[in-house]
Amino acid sequence: MPEKKNNKSGYAVLLIILLIGGVARLWGIDFGLPHTMCRPDESWLLSISFRFGSGDLNPHFFIYPTLYMYLCFCLYIIYFIFGLISGQFTSVSDLLAIYCLDPSILYIINRCLSAFTGIITIFVVYRIAKSWFEEKTALVAAFFLSLAFLHVRDSHFAITDITMTLFIMCSFLYIIKCRHSTGIKNYVFAGIFAGLAASTKYAGIILLGPMALVHIFNMADERPVRWSNLIDRRVVLFCTSMIIAFLAGTPFALLDYPAFLGGLMYDVNHLKEGGVEALVVLERGWLRHSKYTLPYGLGWSLFCASLAGIAILMKLDVRKALVLCAFPLLYFIPAGRGLYVTVRYMIPLIPFFCLTGAIFVVAACDVLTRKNKNHRLKNSVTVIVAALVISPSLYSVVQFDRLISQKDNRLIANEWVNKNIPEGTSIYQRGLPPLELPRLFKDMEKEYNQKVARGINDRCLKIKIEDMQRRKVIGYENWEPSLDGNDMLYNNVMQKTLPDYMIIGLSPLKYHSIIPDTIQQALKTSYRLIKTFIAVDMSRSDRWYDLQDAFYVPFKGFQGVARPGPNLYIYKRNGRGNS
Repeated sequence: MPEKKNNKSGYAVLLIILLIGGVARLWGIDFGLPHTMCRPDESWLLSISFRFGSGDLNPHFFIYPTLYMYLCFCLYIIYFIFGLISGQFTSVSDLLAIYCLDPSILYIINRCLSAFTGIITIFVVYRIAKSWFEEKTALVAAFFLSLAFLHVRDSHFAITDITMTLFIMCSFLYIIKCRHSTGIKNYVFAGIFAGLAASTKYAGIILLGPMALVHIFNMADERPVRWSNLIDRRVVLFCTSMIIAFLAGTPFALLDYPAFLGGLMYDVNHLKEGGVEALVVLERGWLRHSKYTLPYGLGWSLFCASLAGIAILMKLDVRKALVLCAFPLLYFIPAGRGLYVTVRYMIPLIPFFCLTGAIFVVAACDVLTRKNKNHRLKNSVTVIVAALVISPSLYSVVQFDRLISQKDNRLIANEWVNKNIPEGTSIYQRGLPPLELPRLFKDMEKEYNQKVARGINDRCLKIKIEDMQRRKVIGYENWEPSLDGNDMLYNNVMQKTLPDYMIIGLSPLKYHSIIPDTIQQALKTSYRLIKTFIAVDMSRSDRWYDLQDAFYVPFKGFQGVARPGPNLYIYKRNGRGNS
């Protein structure tokens, strides 16, 4: 009876932890909407997922594998079916109209998928720790992950990393089960989840490392030892299950092999070289992630506790330590050697750090209370120490969620422009991503007619045109910077004159705040500042941003930040009437 009572209390604590993790991940889930580029990576995945509804399941885009996009597409189907039942939709055209005019609900559906998989990962981490250690360690590890800042932060967004991390941890759960029981079932399930992880993001293939290590240990323990059987049917079944699961989620890796290989090679090169964004980073990923991403993403206290936990586990059980560290180490080596060092690349490591951090906390509390027989006191000390360790991360989570719940500066500026700048005028925007201003109606109509003449039926563009006609919106001439940034384009044609207005975005994100000398000179001689929208105090130097990501929320240091987004400055050309 006492054991059952302990189990019930343990599950009650776990439920509370899951609720905490859920609140942390769902608070501010509508960030930036209806501006669809406040978190730029989301739009790629959403557009491909929605396009599957045309009947073509080939993404024609393999920088990411397709499982996550197929999952999103399935959620759209469910949403559409419920819309038909409730009377919200009468046909597919109604759903298409939502996608074309205001896809906010589709973004929220995708984001909820990330939040849900993030919450489930907390439970899987609990199961892993309980399987290899004790329930107290399992609860502390789950608690740490529920409030680990980097994991919480990206669970808000429709990106692949959180879902991949869930599949990684599910595979790892069965990998460690292979140490307990060498039966075929665990190898098969480990392979299935490893394949699903790789089909969400290619890095999942690294799970081959810990699986190989576990199998070597199993072979060493079996009597008689037959190293000639190192590749036996269990390994074959693991690899076969992994390949089948990968192809089930990314079938066009086989059906459109050239495009798949091209996307894969692009991914490898981008990680290594970093593209133009890497010009703002002066160090390799190994240093960058060790100095900033992991300490700020976990909080310094949990980061240090995690490293200490690795040392403790090495002393207690070297094999467990090697298996637990195999994936993080094998992942960190290629991720760290490149110049593309965006913080979300470290998300798959966070659950492993939470596990080793929990090992340290429980071991330290056992030492502190070893002379005391009162279990309630021991548990209370563990709770207090765990709370202290997670407190820096908790602070970041609360500040981040509070901040993304504020209206984005671009939305505020967008509303002002639509109310105060006459339609039909020309506007040039500098700083990414820009305001989402309606294009000039006649430009959209001209583009549509040209597509019809070429036999292209752009239904989405037609819906936008009909909506503008209904609302009598004229729109704006949206001018864009040329590739080198020194000139201005309108409808892909170089402009020799100056636009009526310029909107300049400045922020601590250096790469997205570069203003060419030609633009600065034009602003000084031909324009006057008519409106400012301040989101962040640029004079402070105590905050840290992910410089390779167009995400205008700090990763550390939230003081002096009023809302998400860049500071925006609106200039009007001299001689263009009263301001």
